[in-house]
Amino acid sequence: MTWLALLALLGYCLLSWFYFNRISRAEAHALRFNTLATTTLVIALTCHATAITLAFHLHPWHFGASEALSLTALLSIATYFAALPLLPLKGIEPPLTGFAALLLGISLLLPTGHQIQTSPGIFSQLHFATALLTQPLLINATGIAILIKFSDRQLHSTARGALTRNLPPVLTLERLLFVTVSGTFLILSIALVSGMIASREASSAVRLLSHKVIFSTLAWGILGTLLLGHHRFGWRGRKAANWTLTGSAFLFLGYIGTRLVLEAVLQR
Repeated sequence: MTWLALLALLGYCLLSWFYFNRISRAEAHALRFNTLATTTLVIALTCHATAITLAFHLHPWHFGASEALSLTALLSIATYFAALPLLPLKGIEPPLTGFAALLLGISLLLPTGHQIQTSPGIFSQLHFATALLTQPLLINATGIAILIKFSDRQLHSTARGALTRNLPPVLTLERLLFVTVSGTFLILSIALVSGMIASREASSAVRLLSHKVIFSTLAWGILGTLLLGHHRFGWRGRKAANWTLTGSAFLFLGYIGTRLVLEAVLQR
């Protein structure tokens, strides 16, 4: 599994170097996701997905900051491929592959997360599955929000870098952002409801007031307000990006941030 993850990391790093190197050589206008690059990314994605799948099936379930960051990197590439037929995303490859390489590299340096003990109840299983996806999806939304803020700022600047010139249009990034945020809001809603039901079934009412629940509920409210503001009042651009970043910060504090401190710093 480690070798598969290392192969995926190598593929992401090579692609990131390839695209940033072309940009630095002022060849950004010719930037295209050619067949070789596509094949390399598909192989890296396959190795990465296989490593995560084997980790969940061959050993007792473990999940912590390391696994969450690795899953985030995987979902960022998977989201790209899923949205590519619908949105003109050409030009997003340099930050995308760099982002995936960074997160996967950090995940390989962190210790294995804590063992997951799940009850056989359907709501407990549903809560675990949805909670597993929520943080990675919102981190991807954070990356898109940062690109929107960066692109919007550069639009009002006389000096625009090669990377900015070749990013997808801001409107395209906004559409991708709201698709990602909508999916995250839906999955987070299921995670919160199923978690409350599972806690009541287990007679563990104290868990309803845990820091994870509090921060997750705050993030849920922020994302819901953002979606409402977008549909009712046309919120977009920097405002949408700022709301997304705020919601991501709360959810990060609720889980990955806590796990990073406990596992990497305190080694607990």
